[in-house]
Amino acid sequence: MKLWTCTEFSGHWPVGTAAIVLAYDVNDACLLLERQLKKHGLPQKINPEMLKLVQMGLSQAIVLKDGNY
Repeated sequence: MKLWTCTEFSGHWPVGTAAIVLAYDVNDACLLLERQLKKHGLPQKINPEMLKLVQMGLSQAIVLKDGNY
């Protein structure tokens, strides 16, 4: 399994969005996020370029949204 972040999808308000997705590959990650967004009333297409793969082999902190809009 791999972990991706996504901060490029459209939300309910124009203040930024952030999600994490755990999946086997990037295409599966796109489908999972699309399904989850639809459940939240945000149907849309997620492209693989919108996802950032998290490198699991190193210690790190990732700020998805810092409030600077």
